[in-house]
Amino acid sequence: MRKIKYKKGRKVHPNQLEYTGIYTDKATDMQLFVFDNQDFSEYKKISVDDFLKLKIDSKNNWLNLHGLNDVDWIKDLTVKLHLNSLIVSDILNISRRTSL
Repeated sequence: MRKIKYKKGRKVHPNQLEYTGIYTDKATDMQLFVFDNQDFSEYKKISVDDFLKLKIDSKNNWLNLHGLNDVDWIKDLTVKLHLNSLIVSDILNISRRTSL
């Protein structure tokens, strides 16, 4: 089995939300999939408020984020969805290996 080599990136404080990747001009947007065994719905380019309205608790809700370079947008998402900032910090730090 081949080992994955990670580059050593700059150190970021775990509670600080900072994107360590390459910044691009693409806007950050979300895509939502709501599905179960009988039904499937896809919503493109939605906002955080749209997500809160469109999600259905009795079904599976899969949220795709496209572009992580807008940190203020990610912070807004973190606050509105009550996400743990340590998890979001790990997502934004692309030089860090994923934790299980």
